[in-house]
Parts: sequence; C-alpha cells; structure tokens
Amino acid sequence: MQLGGTMEIGPYKLLLQSFDSKPEPNYTSQRMIVEVWRNDKPLMMLYPERRFFQSNEQSGTMVAIYSTLREDLYVVYAGESPETQRPVIHAFLNPLVKWIGSAGWWWCWGRL
Repeated sequence: MQLGGTMEIGPYKLLLQSFDSKPEPNYTSQRMIVEVWRNDKPLMMLYPERRFFQSNEQSGTMVAIYSTLREDLYVVYAGESPETQRPVIHAFLNPLVKWIGSAGWWWCWGRL
C-alpha cells in the first residue's frame, strides 16, 4: 500500500496516512499510521507496528485493534513488499468476539 492509499474491509475504509521508523532504547519500531473511516466519516487512528529487537535479533508485531460489541477490526503491519518496498497491511474483521467471552461467563455462572 502506498502513502495515501486506501483499502476497504466490511464497512470500514483504511487510509494509510504515514509510515515511519523510530529507534527506541531496546528496539527499533517501524510504525504505520492508519486512519479508519466508516460511513464516509473519520472514526479513529490505528498504529500497527513491527519491532526489531537488536539484543536477540528477533522481531515482533504489534496489532492495532478497534473493538466494538459487534465486531473487532485488526490491522497488522506485515513488513515491506520485496518487489515495491511499500508497506503491506493485513486487515481482519471478526464479528462477535466479545460475545464469545461473555457466553463462557454465562455458562459458568449458570452452573453454580
């Protein structure tokens, strides 16, 4: 995805605002700033990132999540494309995630 590029998932539109790299004391962070739109209105900003730890030469992914009672939107920065050197975004829309946990609670409560 290029800067200013968009992608749609369900009722959401994701707009890549910027991409930067920032050194921290224990790791280097590559972060994306993604603006989330719904119904042609800006909703919020998400900040998915990848962290590269110099001490053990490993990396980790920090998933950005927008959560509601109806669904969860997960946005993942998956690295740069080797062909285009542009950031790659993966987005997932999972319905009713909060209800799964509450169903387990209600089941346990009903057994007391």
